[in-house]
Amino acid sequence: MQTKTSKSVNKLSAVNENSQEIDRQEKIAVLAYEKAEKRGFIGNEADTVQDWLEAEKEIDSYDVPAAKPGNFA
Repeated sequence: MQTKTSKSVNKLSAVNENSQEIDRQEKIAVLAYEKAEKRGFIGNEADTVQDWLEAEKEIDSYDVPAAKPGNFA
């Protein structure tokens, strides 16, 4: 049985994960826009998708969490 405290911690953890995902999406959107801007907004839908995928990969490479001591996966 979960205690009131553990339920609160679980809720806070879910909120934090959601806000991190929103922050990630915003970063990707900004970077994808900048990529489109650099090419003069010339292109088609495939170019827009490519901008997004490249931005997503770049942002994810920056946001790799640091390893914690003793946590070897």
